[in-house]
Amino acid sequence: MRIQLAGGAPVDVIAEYASPFALRVIAMILGIPPADLSDFRGWTDELLAPSSQSASADAVRELHRYICTLVERLRKEKEGSADSFLGGGLVRDADNDPERLSMEELTSAAFLLLFAGYENTIRVIGNGLIAAADETGGLEMLRDALVEGEFPRAVIDELLRYDPPPQLAIRRFTREDVTIGSMGIARGETVMLSWASANRDPLVHSGADQLRLDRCPNPHLTFGHGEHACPGAALARMELNIGLATLFREIPGFRLAAPMSHVWRSSFRNRGVIELPVVMG
Repeated sequence: MRIQLAGGAPVDVIAEYASPFALRVIAMILGIPPADLSDFRGWTDELLAPSSQSASADAVRELHRYICTLVERLRKEKEGSADSFLGGGLVRDADNDPERLSMEELTSAAFLLLFAGYENTIRVIGNGLIAAADETGGLEMLRDALVEGEFPRAVIDELLRYDPPPQLAIRRFTREDVTIGSMGIARGETVMLSWASANRDPLVHSGADQLRLDRCPNPHLTFGHGEHACPGAALARMELNIGLATLFREIPGFRLAAPMSHVWRSSFRNRGVIELPVVMG
């Protein structure tokens, strides 16, 4: 995949690079045909930053219908779909042991892979570039961190910690009345845990509001923790590393076209900018 900067005209790195890159990866994982990618991207964009309540509901229905149809097709074409994670592993397991993976569980797994592997990848690339550009040294600091064409793990983890796209964990519900500090929470209430806040905890991270690409150790919670840790964390780090390193290799010397004037999406689920224009420096 290539991104061209010609004639000094700005190019939106989100629309022209990050989104197509992440979409191709998740398409390979889920076994989505290339012809369906445009519709797939439209549904996910509407779901995460809805233009209206009815449009969001329509996107959920269409995406759910599509994923159910995809799972059924992969079940019928097991030999031809073995290269995809969904078709080669999860669907096959469900056929061998129906009690292990139901249709609902397969659909949930596909949704989880979609948001964890597609949307978050786009936003980490964008948020990471903005975070680096805002620091002293700008993108050169991030560019200089490349070692033999890739980034050390510390760099990727710091970008994930500093400005994570998923600001909140999956919602929890209290099983009994509890008091945290001076706050009383009644039984059955919804509780939202803030990863973004925990990742800036000064008791855990020295200089928590600073971007330090050599931060180590870095016990951030962007991938969860313990038994709730993301099982795809290693794959996510690899994908982010490849995506960012390729961008710097393909267009060395680029800079943000409009620093400090970004328009952020109106979504509390996933933090990211609407667009991110870049130009040659």
